[in-house]
Amino acid sequence: MVFRRRPFQPGVFLAAAGIAALIMVTIVVVPQWLAQRARLEVLRLHVAEVAQLAASTVDGDLHRQLLDPANYSPGLYGRALEPLVRFHSAIPDVFYVYTMVDRQGETFFVLDTSVSPALTSKHKLRASAYMERFRLRAEYSSDWLTQIGSGQTWVTPTFQLDDYGYFLTGHAPIKDSQGRYSGFVGVDFDLGYYMAQEKRFRNIGIGSLAAVALVALLIGFLVARYHFDLQHQMRRHYDS
Repeated sequence: MVFRRRPFQPGVFLAAAGIAALIMVTIVVVPQWLAQRARLEVLRLHVAEVAQLAASTVDGDLHRQLLDPANYSPGLYGRALEPLVRFHSAIPDVFYVYTMVDRQGETFFVLDTSVSPALTSKHKLRASAYMERFRLRAEYSSDWLTQIGSGQTWVTPTFQLDDYGYFLTGHAPIKDSQGRYSGFVGVDFDLGYYMAQEKRFRNIGIGSLAAVALVALLIGFLVARYHFDLQHQMRRHYDS
């Protein structure tokens, strides 16, 4: 008796390939997702450090004077802004650097490096005017002002959208020479900076998923061949 070898069943191939793909995707994707979260936390720590450094450059006494609009003058503003401009120019990855004041839960810009012609920045910036109000979107509401007022450095949990773009923002309190809270600094890192950092890891992820697909197909093929070889041998013994 001659036994004709039949092609393997597509159902077995697809089931085996699907199960293999599910297992391997889980093995590949979950660690990459956890690593991405870890990288975001590392970036948040970096933003917090930059905010603290920015706050340390501000003359708290000059800044405290500017909290009262009655004290404003271009000269005072320029003297308070100058060290912050030097700081911003030295860290080109930072998008915006500014200071703010909290008035009964509402925030207003005080200093903004974008207004200075001496600023060296690779970004196209939109300057904020002195005592221009900043409106935080309702979906991002939190106790951030309370935390900053208590002396803590505060960083947004993730990138947030405002009128100026998507930013991961760090805020650090400013203290005057007597240790009094005198407003706070803000530093913004835009989403483009983060995406540029993540590009290499995205390419690795895409390559890993492509490899998973090929290996899953190979496993599906081998399982289907084994299944039909087994069925063939069983039928052969049964018919003999």
